[in-house]
Amino acid sequence: MKYNVEAIFEDYSYLGGVKKKADYDHNFNLFMEKRFPLLEEFLNSEDIQTESQAFCQQMFDAFSKRGKISAGNQMDLNYFAIYYIFPSILKERENGKEICDILRDTWNSFFKAQINYTDFDSLREGFQAKFFGIPIGKN
Repeated sequence: MKYNVEAIFEDYSYLGGVKKKADYDHNFNLFMEKRFPLLEEFLNSEDIQTESQAFCQQMFDAFSKRGKISAGNQMDLNYFAIYYIFPSILKERENGKEICDILRDTWNSFFKAQINYTDFDSLREGFQAKFFGIPIGKN
């Protein structure tokens, strides 16, 4: 399958750098409305393992320069996947955990990363208010 990874990951560095719960809520809702539908073919596949490989390869092709993805871009792509891709799959699919396990393992193998995933509510609750860089509570 051909995935529009450029559209799915549009503004990935900006969207992966959210610092406030309200910003995350807003961005996640926009992702669900505009970008999650682009994942439908992937999620409806009979062979998630093969589709995960194809998805990661297309990401690499789209975001690499001279056969490599810079460490900074890879970190931003990882955050985007953790903040939006995985939680959206968990939220919308009954077999979301199974899909996320396969995608996570493929992602980690393909990009030589060690990311994991969690659900939207757990991520959302993790945002803290800070004052001069010191956490002062939930925001």
